[in-house]
Amino acid sequence: MGGTQSVDFGVALDKASYCGGETINGYVQVKVLTKDAKMPEHMSVSLVGKAHTAVRYTKTTGTGKNKKRKRKTAYQTENLLNLVAKVGNIDESQLVEGAQLQCPFSFEIPANALSSMKYGSGSNRGEIKYQLSIFSKVPGKLYGVSTTCLHSVAVDIVAAPPQPTANPPSVEDFVSVTRCCCIPAGTMELAASSSVSAITAGDQPVVSFSVDNKSSQNVSYIDVSVTQIVKVYAKGHQHSVTKTIASSRMAGVARGAAFGFEKSSSDGPRIATLQVPDFTYSSTDSPTVKVICFIKVKAKTESAFVRDPEVSIPIKTYRQSVTVAEVLADEADSGGEDDPDSDDEGGGDKAEDLVATVVSIEYAPNPEFVVQSIEAPIQATVIS
Repeated sequence: MGGTQSVDFGVALDKASYCGGETINGYVQVKVLTKDAKMPEHMSVSLVGKAHTAVRYTKTTGTGKNKKRKRKTAYQTENLLNLVAKVGNIDESQLVEGAQLQCPFSFEIPANALSSMKYGSGSNRGEIKYQLSIFSKVPGKLYGVSTTCLHSVAVDIVAAPPQPTANPPSVEDFVSVTRCCCIPAGTMELAASSSVSAITAGDQPVVSFSVDNKSSQNVSYIDVSVTQIVKVYAKGHQHSVTKTIASSRMAGVARGAAFGFEKSSSDGPRIATLQVPDFTYSSTDSPTVKVICFIKVKAKTESAFVRDPEVSIPIKTYRQSVTVAEVLADEADSGGEDDPDSDDEGGGDKAEDLVATVVSIEYAPNPEFVVQSIEAPIQATVIS
């Protein structure tokens, strides 16, 4: 808990995790430590969401023998949400040593709020984080207003589940098959459809697919998968990682053969059922953090020198559980040397500069302890 020398503050929340569109109900707990306790004036409670990103990149300077490559890190912070509400002043008569007072509050989360998430570690990372903080504002000694953060807790927010589509998503395309040096090797017609347009952990999406192999290559097997790409941006630099969430390997098809297309085969489409395990990231589209997911049908040819044809169906992912940070190791840096005097690009908060937060205290509202209801939010800013 945080506070002053005479009072201590905590925040209690009614749930461990919230969905977009829901209401956060909680209270500020004020614990009086001394008989001559003083309350900070003009207190307020804020709910702030930010995206913090960092991307490692290489900067080259000089030419010829003087050419040098140095690794640097760019940082960026984007504001996503800002809700503020005032807290009325507690009467001095209630500041009795040992008293525990409760100041209720509530915030309505925007329906389009993005999910909390944490990706990566070290130099390449991204985080969407929500903090609920208690602030005190007092006039400055000379001018302006002085703001002090008395206490902060982390709040887990989960994006609202996507609305189902009227028709199952599908794709059909003629894909050119090429060998090395772009030598043509015919075409393949690929078609696929999914039983769902959005998935979460535990789902079993059913994928129906068809192949007409008009190329000169035999297809060893067909890989049906759910693939997710996480991208982070900072000051014009980008880092991304691709991860297969679920996959199924199906039988191949010989050159000249086909299935699933009435015009070229009497065999019907093949069916693959995928088992979606637990995963961390929901589909996200913010200026600096993007999470993209799709179902991919890829025809793996026998030759190692052929670009394997594939088609993809964009889908949404969403999580239902409380977030658990998944830390993926950075790819090894290649070439260059670290610059101890690097003027790394700013514009964001470095990890060591972020405000430390703690978990909320147990939610146990007691009418006898309630001393002041919070006013309606005075500021509500959602940055899309």
